[in-house]
Amino acid sequence: SLDSSAVHAAQFEIVTGCDGGVVHVWRPEAARGLRCVQSVSLPGSIFSVACAARGDVLAAADTGGLALLTRAPSRFAPRALQQHVAAAAQAFAAEAQPTPSAATAQQTASGGS
Repeated sequence: SLDSSAVHAAQFEIVTGCDGGVVHVWRPEAARGLRCVQSVSLPGSIFSVACAARGDVLAAADTGGLALLTRAPSRFAPRALQQHVAAAAQAFAAEAQPTPSAATAQQTASGGS
């Protein structure tokens, strides 16, 4: 579910964060409405996003802390840190996905078929 959104007027972008740990960047298109142009996975549910003046995005995740997402190479995190965050985000996503047997058990317990 969507937990937070922000608008970056200078970039003509909308940024959203969700409890699945993903930050999406959207751009309006005349023919198609909004189009997702970038997705970034972080470890933990995203509970707040904000747009900074230079086009960067700040995202706060419950277990991942605060992340500065940037397109400026001079502000990229060191490669080792990027890899660590990517691995933690994958682990978070894997834990958040119900296994087929768990989903079936939950559906059965709630009376669904």
